[in-house]
Amino acid sequence: MDSTLYKNLTECNAKTTWPLVRDIVCIQLLGDKPIPVPELDDASAYEAGNIVVKESRTMMDKLKRSKPSAKLVGRMKHFVVKETRNGILGSVHNASKDSDVKLNSEYEFEEMDMKHGVKKMVVVQIMSCEKWTIGYVPREGDLMLDMATRGYSNVKKIYLLKDVFIASEIIVRVTIGDRNDTFQAKGKIPIAFCLMKYQIDLNGMLHDEMEVDTQKWKVNWMKPSLFRNPKDPLPEPPKEKPSKPIVSEPPKSRIRNDPLPEPPKQKDTNDCTASEGKILSAL
Repeated sequence: MDSTLYKNLTECNAKTTWPLVRDIVCIQLLGDKPIPVPELDDASAYEAGNIVVKESRTMMDKLKRSKPSAKLVGRMKHFVVKETRNGILGSVHNASKDSDVKLNSEYEFEEMDMKHGVKKMVVVQIMSCEKWTIGYVPREGDLMLDMATRGYSNVKKIYLLKDVFIASEIIVRVTIGDRNDTFQAKGKIPIAFCLMKYQIDLNGMLHDEMEVDTQKWKVNWMKPSLFRNPKDPLPEPPKEKPSKPIVSEPPKSRIRNDPLPEPPKQKDTNDCTASEGKILSAL
């Protein structure tokens, strides 16, 4: 196991271990061009035809070599307001499997090491991975976008997911000492993608398309599940059940269930007079 991986593997959580091994896993399985999905939690959001935007860096940021932030913002069709010819947008979102690409159908990555008596191991299994490509790659002047309507008025560049590598199953196993954890997902799980970069002119038209160089794509990803588009409608409030009418009742401490006490008995006045006479005669 690589010393950096051993050092950074501090949490026995299979799901959060993916960022530590995603680069080497994708290079071994897919080569050095695809970009691995940032997190397995949000992998399903990285569909072919989706758009990524990236934070613009100042000159000082570039001198400091600080990484810009990037996030997935949704389907391209949500931003397009005009097609120069009919059918372009439909072809973009009509992704199909590239049958010419043959990948390892039962890929497995395994690294293990023991230091100071602590064993650490990571295993990643990816089954039946396939390459899916959009039906048409937009060219200069094909589409006009309106980024401002959905809250991205300052965006001058977009990145289109052109190719997506989809697996039918992925398993991640982690061992640290005597602790073990496993993450497993089945279905259609995107594990990596390739990007096309476009400039947006003042009228919103796409131009200067080019493939993104993976070696230069160094960003801090924002999780799609942690933010919402400011132009998306808010969810409806939960429906409240009809409440029963409130009947005021006296406090339980004031309610009597036992019989009322009997009134005090009055003394007989004749008895009192007789007793007084006996006392006087004695005197």
